[in-house]
Amino acid sequence: MNDETEELNKRQWQDFFQGYSADWNHLYEGTSYDSYGKRFRAKYAMDFVDKYISSGKRVLDIGCGTGWVSCALARKGYEVTGVDFSAKMLEVADKNAHQMGVDSRCSFILGEIDKLKIKENQFDAIIALGYLEYILDPQPVVSEMYRLLAPSGIVVAQIWNRIRMVQLFNFKEGPGRIANPHGVYLKILKWIQMVRKSDVGHPVSSGLKQPGLMRKWYTPSMLDRTMHQAGFLKHEHRGHLFSGFKYGDRLIFSDKTTILLENGLVRLSQLILFKKMQLLGENYIAVYHRPK
Repeated sequence: MNDETEELNKRQWQDFFQGYSADWNHLYEGTSYDSYGKRFRAKYAMDFVDKYISSGKRVLDIGCGTGWVSCALARKGYEVTGVDFSAKMLEVADKNAHQMGVDSRCSFILGEIDKLKIKENQFDAIIALGYLEYILDPQPVVSEMYRLLAPSGIVVAQIWNRIRMVQLFNFKEGPGRIANPHGVYLKILKWIQMVRKSDVGHPVSSGLKQPGLMRKWYTPSMLDRTMHQAGFLKHEHRGHLFSGFKYGDRLIFSDKTTILLENGLVRLSQLILFKKMQLLGENYIAVYHRPK
């Protein structure tokens, strides 16, 4: 990967998030499928942290954004440091920490994690949610995670899955378009609109426009390989966001129906016979540890 390309892409994303900071915080609080997915992702990450380390330990939240997850972990008793490259995101994060009464256990640093030169072995857990996709060459960042993590510490990393189930059934742009001859889907959508307007999906992006910016989509095996190359060993993984079936960027069903379907598919994926299904979630989240 060309260093200039990497830096240009980072700057473009930085500019994008600077302008979106006011709205980003509300994504965790809404009723849309997108908001549901972010809360679900945060819950998985916090469950993993609770499972592998005890309250009071030190947690690093890379790409913390407005600090929603950082503050939630601080409320559980962890000592949290959040890092982000958007100053406006961190302004909101500081306000959130103060409003939640956790500013004594939750601090934020402006910068890029591989350039801050933090002392090694400082953290017992590192979380990276919605972060690796913006780094075109993740290996230097993952190696820095290894350096910052104390022996036996864990990393909770999340990716957007390239082989996600919902893309297989995208009736406009994915393989599912084969099942849509002569606009059959559009006829069905018009019928749904006529029968029950509330059950028609809206554009998934929720106004989040990212023209010309590059994101890195991983497969689960790509993430595992990246982590292993840095020295990490894998514990376990989970997948979710199975139900966001779309026509282009538009949900086929309403947010409410999609969330109900998601809850059922998540429960199904937790059954022994369907465990492999978790590898097809749009969000794939895994736990790795640094050996002693």
